[in-house]
Amino acid sequence: MTQTPLDRAWSDLNADPDDTAKRLRYFERVMDAELFMVLDGADGDDTVTPKAQIIEGTEYVLAFDLESRLAEFSGTTAEYLTVSGRGLIEMLLGQGAGILLNPRSDSENTVPPDTVTWLAQMAGVTPDEVDDSPEELLPPAGVDEGLILALDAKFSTMRGLADHAVLVLARYGDGRTQPLVGIFDARDGAEPDMARAITEAAQFSGAAVDAVDLVFLPSDHPVAGRMAGLGLKFQIPRSEVQLERPAPGSDPAKPPRLH
Repeated sequence: MTQTPLDRAWSDLNADPDDTAKRLRYFERVMDAELFMVLDGADGDDTVTPKAQIIEGTEYVLAFDLESRLAEFSGTTAEYLTVSGRGLIEMLLGQGAGILLNPRSDSENTVPPDTVTWLAQMAGVTPDEVDDSPEELLPPAGVDEGLILALDAKFSTMRGLADHAVLVLARYGDGRTQPLVGIFDARDGAEPDMARAITEAAQFSGAAVDAVDLVFLPSDHPVAGRMAGLGLKFQIPRSEVQLERPAPGSDPAKPPRLH
């Protein structure tokens, strides 16, 4: 069976369960994953009843990161909702339920209700907008490797949202030096979601950084060449298919209601 990013993160965590950075990366992969939530029923496009198991008195909804895993588990055709891990966490917030991920597989794991609450709080952090231009751009020497890995993983999920990104260090007038990510040729309307995703990547990276600054620029901007010459470039996958109508539940801003 295909090994998914969630499988790899779970395997890494099991190899060193006390490693905080690996635990954070695992939860970030949960947030990023496309999940197939098993349903007991659906009532229209905006109300669904998830299938759940009771574990030690707590309700856990069933979700898989591969459709084939869902089919193998159910043994029959099952109704399901495709939703991002982030969207599922937002749907479950305040419901007192957890998530049972990939039951009967090597990466089976439970996300308890208190962890659901914590993840929802992490996902709800939004970046501040500031009007402060750096006085100098520098190569990203000394930037924590955990942050670089987190950014690389995050950009790999942003298919079609921008052309590329570059990481440099920025030195400001007050003397502070901060990681700065330039994102070039972002798709119209994608900036807020990308900004939240980068903030989230920094939070889950385990890196000792207070924040990551972010700037959106066209690729023909005068600073683009300077950043390219100094920084570390991240490729963003190109979109292969344009969907005219998103599937129900696929927009984290408009999750279906749980019944």
